[in-house]
Amino acid sequence: MRILRGVFGQPLILTGYWKHQNHLIGIHDFSAFGSPTSENGVTVREVFSIEMMDRNGIYQCEICANAFLYHMVRRMVYILVKIGQNEASMNLIKECIETGIMPITGLAPAAGLVLKEVSY
Repeated sequence: MRILRGVFGQPLILTGYWKHQNHLIGIHDFSAFGSPTSENGVTVREVFSIEMMDRNGIYQCEICANAFLYHMVRRMVYILVKIGQNEASMNLIKECIETGIMPITGLAPAAGLVLKEVSY
């Protein structure tokens, strides 16, 4: 999945938080980031890669995973943006994965969200 555009009100500081997004990579319970797509569904997913790019002030985030929860991508991007704007703690991602609790609310805009590829 990828976000093709994003207008977030102020530039992001991509270098300072980049090492912290690595906490999202791997097999985790992502219940803090979204809800299952079916009743009694599991919230464990595997994120293979995340890449955030600045295209002259238009930010693109590409996330590759085995599956996504409802709102998972939008919430992950929102949190990465808040960290990049110094509006959220650098430890927020790690804490959310460890506790399963998301202490702040919000979603990245749905506009520009594209499913790029599905493979089996």
